Amino acid sequence: MNLNKEMYIENIYCSIDINNIENYLKRSDKLSNSFKPEIKLIIVPNQYIYGIEQIYWGIFIALNKFEDRINISKKLWTEVLLTLDCTDQINRINKKWYLKEGKSNYFVFILSSNKLKAKDLKLVKKELDINKLENIRCFKTKAKEYYKIKNNKQVLDQIIEQMSTSYLKS
Repeated sequence: MNLNKEMYIENIYCSIDINNIENYLKRSDKLSNSFKPEIKLIIVPNQYIYGIEQIYWGIFIALNKFEDRINISKKLWTEVLLTLDCTDQINRINKKWYLKEGKSNYFVFILSSNKLKAKDLKLVKKELDINKLENIRCFKTKAKEYYKIKNNKQVLDQIIEQMSTSYLKS
């Protein structure tokens, strides 16, 4: 996928029941590579998300890291998690931001250079056992604690600023 071209982002808030993380990741990679042109899947747990804009900014910053060639990870998905976590330590995100076995709620973002057709979106949902949820649930209090935000003014802006600052330090 050429990261310098215009991209489409499809966003799904869903419940996923994962029995084996390693197999799930392999299925995810295989699915991404089966599309022509290739798609990128980004799966983010909802536990430290204040608002969906936070993830969009994480994707934007991670894409810029690849463009500037200062990315730490080889995978966009991992780079987004690093950005959301405001860290350059991959082992840190494994504990807090990565997939977990069992049933959990996630945001799934599908990046592609072409708008996904309805049948392709249906295939992604089927292959990854995605059960779309209607009501998005963010944990605003947990997110504020995680990012150590004390006041209630422009919390989302403060979180995005922390994510951006970590990018500028790279």
